[in-house]
Amino acid sequence: MATPAFALFDDRVEIFAAENITHDTNVLRLSKNLGPESVGATQLGDTVYTTHLGISGNLPVGQQLFTAEYTRYRSDYKYFKDLDFTGHTARAHWQWLWGQDKNGSLGYTEAVGLSSFNNIQKREPDLVTSRQAYFTGNWLVTPRWKATALGMRAWQWSMCHADGRISFFNDAAFGIAAEPAQLEEYVSRILAAAPVTL
Repeated sequence: MATPAFALFDDRVEIFAAENITHDTNVLRLSKNLGPESVGATQLGDTVYTTHLGISGNLPVGQQLFTAEYTRYRSDYKYFKDLDFTGHTARAHWQWLWGQDKNGSLGYTEAVGLSSFNNIQKREPDLVTSRQAYFTGNWLVTPRWKATALGMRAWQWSMCHADGRISFFNDAAFGIAAEPAQLEEYVSRILAAAPVTL
């Protein structure tokens, strides 16, 4: 159950909270051939209560966008009390733009949580911390519309016969749209490129 989020500073900062209740019939992921007594317990199932409290924000600066989020949570087991733990997730992200043709992202994520019992299959909590940093960059050597037009142009000619006319692919038929040669002449004027010859 999530509570309404509170937005602050012109909707750039948001504070939120949530409470989750989960019932798991095999918390420790034990084989069906093993009973609860194999791990010193009287049952395999349990109900977990998890409380989340977090904050997120976004800050546009010119053409740049900075976002960040941090969530801290506490999981309490009704029966397996020794598995109770506190974890968190964190993320920082910069969506950058340089000029009109270069863009990308730079960021960092971190998470602390309980490792899956699929890996150990015993009553032993294992808190795992994972961290990841990333960077992406794109350089648009040509405007998107031009790249799309070039791709459509190449596809058209790949579907034509040696005589320059379309193949009868799917529901294709003559006389429905402009001939490939007419389209090529138009595209060549738009792209200021030499006509394709077969």
